[in-house]
Amino acid sequence: MEKKHNYRPSMSTCVRTQAKALASILGDYSEQFGMIRSYVDELLKKNTGSTVKIQVQTEMHVFKSIDICRGVLKRGFLNGCRRVLSLDGCFLKGP
Repeated sequence: MEKKHNYRPSMSTCVRTQAKALASILGDYSEQFGMIRSYVDELLKKNTGSTVKIQVQTEMHVFKSIDICRGVLKRGFLNGCRRVLSLDGCFLKGP
């Protein structure tokens, strides 16, 4: 800045400018938090049979995790895999 524009900003000006730039790029956290539910509703409407689980701390508006299992993948996995018969790790003593 000093060489190109002949201006030397203070550190506080740089910090404020960086904060404004990040806010315009990333947006408001509370606004994004409100969009989680609409995203889940749209996902469930477009992908029937899907399962979505969201974990949030509602009192602090903190997003923790989202687990998505799409219905198409779930059906493909269940139809494409063989059924498994499992036995306990004991000795079989007959037919």
